[in-house]
Parts: sequence; C-alpha cells; structure tokens
Amino acid sequence: SFEEEHLTTHPGLQDSTLPIKILRKQGACGEVSVEYMTEGASAVAGRCFEPVSGRVTFAHQQIEATIYVTIKAVARYSSEDKFRVLVSDPEGGVKLDGATDGGEGRNIATITIAADAATRQRVDYLQGMLLAKWEKSKSGHASWAEQIRAALLVNGGEAEDDDDSSVSVGPSIFAYFI
Repeated sequence: SFEEEHLTTHPGLQDSTLPIKILRKQGACGEVSVEYMTEGASAVAGRCFEPVSGRVTFAHQQIEATIYVTIKAVARYSSEDKFRVLVSDPEGGVKLDGATDGGEGRNIATITIAADAATRQRVDYLQGMLLAKWEKSKSGHASWAEQIRAALLVNGGEAEDDDDSSVSVGPSIFAYFI
C-alpha cells in the first residue's frame, strides 16, 4: 500500500520530482512485486505530470520502495489538478490491502497539484495593472471619437438638428470631399 493515500504538491518554476512511497506491510519474507501506473483525473498527463508505469520489486526483507513522478512547471492560478497512482497485479504471494482506496484489487494514491500562492499574487498584480491601462485606453478612445465627431459636424452643431433656423449658409465639410 502507499505510505500516504493523499498527497499535495505545489509546482515550482521548473519541473520537480515527487517521490511516492509504496510500503510492504505484514511481512517481508521473499521477493514480491506489484505493477504501478499513473492516470489523469483533472490533471492532464504530459501537461501537468509525466506519466509513469512499471513494476516495483521488493527484495527479501525490503519493506519500502519509492517511485518518482515528474510534476510539470505549469503556472496555476486557482485550480487544483489531481491525478492518481495505481498499484495492482501483485506477484510472489503478496496481497494488496483491501482497507485502502481501491480495495483488494488495487491501491490508489491521489495526488493534488495545488495552485501556487506566488503565481496567484503575480497574476492578480498584472491583471490590476492591465485593467487600469485598459480603462485609460477606453477613456482616451472616447476623447478621440468625440474630437472626430466634432470635426465632422458643421459649425460645431448637433448631429440631428431639426431646427431650420440654424442652417449654415456656406458649404459643409462634406462638400469639400465631393
């Protein structure tokens, strides 16, 4: 069975290696082995972690073995991704612990790749900066649009002026373009 059925890790700026211990309980006589493999849940194999599989062999009197899973350096803002490590197919007279997650047929360890607080702070800061610049950009665009609109209106009048008393005598700016 696994030393811990639920593990949490925090990704760094570079790929890291997560050791996962498999324990041999209730005896250590003889050589035994079990198969192991990773499977994605919300974490995607190849993107969040490197998938691994193989067979762990415990030598006579060996009670502990470690497998290693590479956790990819993927920035996470608020999500937690999970994957599982499965142990199955025991050989050499060993049985899997039926009281663990997965029952007698296989043992399961669930690994959570948690969101990184430092990444969250950086993203929040950048989002705040971009939002402030976006708001300034929107107001600058509105000023620009008003300037163009005012330049196109004849004698600074309104776009929809139903009053004939303010009709301009000279040619409009549109007349110059024709």
